Amino acid sequence: MNVHAIMTCLAIAACNRLYTLGKIDVKGVFIQTEMSGTPVYVKCTVKVREVILDMYPHLQEFVGSDKILYCQLKKALYGCVQASKLWYEKLHKFLQAQGYVRCDIDLCVFKKAVGSKAYLLLVYVDDILIVADAEELARLEKEFVCMFKWIIMSVGSSHSYIGMQISVRDNTVTLDMRYYLKKILECCDAPKAAAVTPGGKVTFLVDGASRLLTEVGKKPDC
Repeated sequence: MNVHAIMTCLAIAACNRLYTLGKIDVKGVFIQTEMSGTPVYVKCTVKVREVILDMYPHLQEFVGSDKILYCQLKKALYGCVQASKLWYEKLHKFLQAQGYVRCDIDLCVFKKAVGSKAYLLLVYVDDILIVADAEELARLEKEFVCMFKWIIMSVGSSHSYIGMQISVRDNTVTLDMRYYLKKILECCDAPKAAAVTPGGKVTFLVDGASRLLTEVGKKPDC
């Protein structure tokens, strides 16, 4: 998702007091997405095979002489290269049915015009940030629950979204990433004292003896 698109949508939310922010987290998006295209088969581990046979004993006949059970995926299991694409296509069709049009500049931004109002959705995999009025937010929540069953929706002026703590109040947008940065730095030998930036004096030291990088398609001088 384009950073400029996020900032633009948040600015619209801040400038229009009729709008508020909503966030929908769709749970288990891949196992709610049907597989299509070339069939994909998985080799079950012994434990998975035992669980499957315990639930469906009649599948015993499909266990080979090597005691291995293979299954064809019906849902876009996490880890499949096409899983994200299939989920996006399903979400796209659903949003189209709700009257939303995908933006040409950023395919993760969807818009819907109703009279003088313009609603916006920002999609990051299964996290969806919504700029709309209370009526549209309530309608979308019902439609998402009907379609995807497992969702968590929150409505308000502050949300945690893709590593940012977003707050929209008094025509102002505030973005805070301190919590996200703190989690990243926990595994590093960073100073414990508070600092304006995680960088230090040695962050950008240059090794003058290293070989210069070459342009694309040009062979390095040996």
